[in-house]
Amino acid sequence: MKYIILDCSNDGVIYVGESLAVVNQLKAGLVDTEMRLFFPRYLGYQLLNRNELFDETKHVFVKRDGSVTDLPESAHNTAYLERKRLIKIRAPLMEMLMRFTTMATQSCRPTIWEGFENNLEFAIRDSEPANNFYSDAIQEYAQINNVEPAHAYREIKLHCDNIHSIKMRVYSFLKHFADKINLTQTADEAKVVAYEIENKFFRDTLI
Repeated sequence: MKYIILDCSNDGVIYVGESLAVVNQLKAGLVDTEMRLFFPRYLGYQLLNRNELFDETKHVFVKRDGSVTDLPESAHNTAYLERKRLIKIRAPLMEMLMRFTTMATQSCRPTIWEGFENNLEFAIRDSEPANNFYSDAIQEYAQINNVEPAHAYREIKLHCDNIHSIKMRVYSFLKHFADKINLTQTADEAKVVAYEIENKFFRDTLI
């Protein structure tokens, strides 16, 4: 399945991608646009190509039957052309940002199970350290690792707090840079933002 961004002024397709997060963030920086799902069963599924849409001479729209055809030249209005220009500048940055944030959150993933920190939270939630009462999960962890339940509780809580701290930090940088990207107007500005993103995620030790 693909996600597409349409210009509301003429239904012209200005972006297509496979990440809903990227589409939603790009759309947040553009007025008069809408997102639609585009399924493989549609006639024009294979014809919608991300790179081709960045071509200034490529203008298409989607018919009701799911087929893709050229956008009439009379529909190439100024607002549409400007949004298409901005997408070409911003989309590669937003795609890069999403890749980097995904990689950053994976660095604190505790196991092969997605969201396993929720299970750790349940083990903590069901315990009452002030009353020396610990959940079955905490006690099992303590027994397997040959530590006291109180020690197991502190260890798991510290691990959970660290995971949540990292993820909130990553989310904060996602919001920070997504806003910057959606204010980017030129290729030169895009280079500056790209450098800032790379510097934060690969050279800065905050993440």
